[in-house]
Amino acid sequence: MAIPPELAAALERILAEGRPVSIEEVNALMQAEVQRYNSRPQRELGGLSPEALYHLLHGDWRTTGSLRIAEDVPGDLVRDVPFVADARSLLEYVAEHEPVKLTAAGYLPRAAMLALVPRLRIPQHPGLPNAPIGKAPKELDYPWLELIRATTSYAGLISERGRLRLLKKGRTMLAESKSGALYALLLRTLFRQVDLFALFAVDGYDALQQTLAYTLYRLPLVARDWTPVEDIVAACWLETAREEPELEVHVLGDLFVAAFQQRVLDPLEQFGLVEHRVGDGPSAWLDEGDYRITELYERVVRVDVGTASPERAVPDGKSGLKIVRGRGR
Repeated sequence: MAIPPELAAALERILAEGRPVSIEEVNALMQAEVQRYNSRPQRELGGLSPEALYHLLHGDWRTTGSLRIAEDVPGDLVRDVPFVADARSLLEYVAEHEPVKLTAAGYLPRAAMLALVPRLRIPQHPGLPNAPIGKAPKELDYPWLELIRATTSYAGLISERGRLRLLKKGRTMLAESKSGALYALLLRTLFRQVDLFALFAVDGYDALQQTLAYTLYRLPLVARDWTPVEDIVAACWLETAREEPELEVHVLGDLFVAAFQQRVLDPLEQFGLVEHRVGDGPSAWLDEGDYRITELYERVVRVDVGTASPERAVPDGKSGLKIVRGRGR
């Protein structure tokens, strides 16, 4: 292993003095150099030091680490954002009809789907309105609804086990006074506990979700005004967490862009934290478009890269993700 230049220079200065160097002195020099390295901003870390990046990535977004999701945002600012509105619709339906018996395959029954689909704010597919309700709408045809059900379950709001029941926490969170807390809980749970593979089912991008705190830190620095999605990907996907896919360029476009757009930007849009626009020309369907953060973003996502809570940080290798590939139910 090569000796860092700064350490080599320090050793050369000691040797130039013509005196013996003890192992204790070498260890002290190495420790000092490691500390300097850990506190030095690095280009590949987006200008953060390794120490600052560690405390950004290894927190729970609530009580530890450098990033917090605010729970005190006024309810009128967040209760109607699509993800929260749809989650509330699901919780209210369960509260009114519990226990809601699931199908043999574990999906919402036809009666629940007929009641919920007209209330859904999130379309089946980005950019397209929900299709007219058929005679037998299926939960599989509404991927965001399935994702919302998983999120409310992992957040401890509903109990599944073959029948849906509203838990005490879910009943409490339905109160209007809890809109800000419900918003924060759903946002944290989706990004930290639900495997976002469900939104872009291509292997090879797991590290993107593990480093989302870095992405959330970088977005306001990059996308305060309308910014092409490719530029956002380049600046907000931690360079050391980019895994090369088997096919970097897909027939439908860049897989890096697609993964970032569908696993990060689409959910942020459903939480009202980013806005999206595309061109209206003849090739608009090929345009991934531009994004910018909303005014709500900086009221919700609070980052202080000087904050450190190392004694309570999550150990390396423990992601907190609870959904496995597939339904996981």
